[in-house]
Amino acid sequence: MSQRSLTELRKNVLDKYKSADSHSKILGFATAFLRFPATTHSQPQYHSVAPCLERPKTVKVRKNITDRIVTKEDIENVLRHIKSAEERGAISGEHSAKLSAFVILGAFTGQLAAFEA
Repeated sequence: MSQRSLTELRKNVLDKYKSADSHSKILGFATAFLRFPATTHSQPQYHSVAPCLERPKTVKVRKNITDRIVTKEDIENVLRHIKSAEERGAISGEHSAKLSAFVILGAFTGQLAAFEA
């Protein structure tokens, strides 16, 4: 195994697979494969070529949990609509209580994003 062949392996992996997870898995296996003879048979030349298989640096994208803040007024508005639907007879009292409980639970636990769908 030469530095040139390992550089070619790295280039082929990066060209063939677009996922950083795939890069990590394949290049990690190759690095571990090279580490084995270096540690078990005291062959340090394998350590010198392992840097050829380093993964490219990736920038982690910071994702927002939700793109919208749910305000107290939003929650009060939803609860008013639920109560109004119950008073019009569009939903039963039991259903109104369940919906109100879901909204209040979501408001207090920060789980309202799950109810947007």
